[in-house]
Amino acid sequence: MPLQFSWSDKLSSQLRQATTGKTPDSVVRCIAEVVSSKTDRLLGWVEAAGGRLHHRMNLMPALVIDLPYASLEEFAHFSQVSRVWQDLPVQAMLDVTIPAIGAASTRQLGFSGAGIVVAVLDTGIFPHEDLTTPYNRILAWNDLLNGRRSPYDDNGHGTHVAGIIAGNGSSFAGKYCGVAPEARLVGIKVLDEYGNGWTSDVISGIEWCIQNQRTLNIKVLNLSLGGIPQADSRWDPLSRATTGAWQRGIVVCAANGNGGLKQGTVYSPALNRRIIRVGNIDDQQTLVLENNSSLQANSIATVLAQEKLPDLVAPGSEITSLKVDGGYTELSGSSMATPLVAGAAALILQKWPQLKPDQVKMLMIKRSRDLGLGRALQGFGALDLEKIFGRPRTREPKTAQPLEQMAGEFLFKTLLGLLSQRSSSTNDSSPKGNEFLKTILSIFNNLQ
Repeated sequence: MPLQFSWSDKLSSQLRQATTGKTPDSVVRCIAEVVSSKTDRLLGWVEAAGGRLHHRMNLMPALVIDLPYASLEEFAHFSQVSRVWQDLPVQAMLDVTIPAIGAASTRQLGFSGAGIVVAVLDTGIFPHEDLTTPYNRILAWNDLLNGRRSPYDDNGHGTHVAGIIAGNGSSFAGKYCGVAPEARLVGIKVLDEYGNGWTSDVISGIEWCIQNQRTLNIKVLNLSLGGIPQADSRWDPLSRATTGAWQRGIVVCAANGNGGLKQGTVYSPALNRRIIRVGNIDDQQTLVLENNSSLQANSIATVLAQEKLPDLVAPGSEITSLKVDGGYTELSGSSMATPLVAGAAALILQKWPQLKPDQVKMLMIKRSRDLGLGRALQGFGALDLEKIFGRPRTREPKTAQPLEQMAGEFLFKTLLGLLSQRSSSTNDSSPKGNEFLKTILSIFNNLQ
């Protein structure tokens, strides 16, 4: 049974604040949670009030609508409306890698993400050669913004992320290879050409993944994006959507944001303690904060609330990956660290397909590498695939034996055989037989 609120309590704090100073006819984009799917009467009222429906969401369930500020109070009085959130903007989290997390050793052990499907909710995926050669590993595509049927990326962020997860380096002799180069990808475009989008579109993308989870065998979901949270993770809409995916068996990896310790700069859905929240370290193993500054272990000045901490950190600075229209480029941010963890999840699920999301997360945490930065900065530590999978075994090369040693061993075995035959025979006591044995012993002694 949904919780009951007074009309003012139904509005999120951001939505209540947003009404200040607004003209009555100004329109706000909202996510309205409803208690049932029968909304014809409610939508009729929205249209009469000068609003409009963008789309429905079944995961919550909710309506994404435009509504004049002046109509919010009356709209919130409807008993069918349980909560109303402002549909806030989300953005891509932009601001040496593969060896740094031990991914090369996993390939030597035979793990490449084969058979695992990773969904990437982002600006899209360009069909780069490293994703389509020798066969196309972009398994499915859904453009929630423009409805285009073929994969594309009008920004480049999503393609870069996809390459970190599953690029195979085929266009550059394998040099720029992703963490899980044989994993397959599902691209969901939820961000525009500027790397911006709406909370409701990201939720719809997550909902689409859940609906197609069995058909496409989606195991991992990468969210290198975020927006300002409107409540704690129990109520925040985007956080709740990621919990829904997690509970259905999808490992969700989200960027913790690039704001560092600055108050209020940890974004949703990384607010959600249930999922895997990823922070960014550079190749010197220092924590990257706002404006690319670094914080060493001895300069900790602020302790964050528990749900604002990352779970893991991974390299995210100056990461080389795929570029739209071919080639490679460098980008930085927790956006780049997150797909490293998503790719690692694909490798883990390839080896241990029976693991649940909670078990995958716990395995990463327990075998992470302590950087000495403290829980408030590094989470539980840095992603370390070598500690998860172990180092590849190396066989000791066989040393060639000298010819003399081989001949000596052969003659020694021959002598033992002759002595055995002689001792078991009562008739072989002639002087001729004794002379033969003496000759064999003489040759053997000269070889020692």
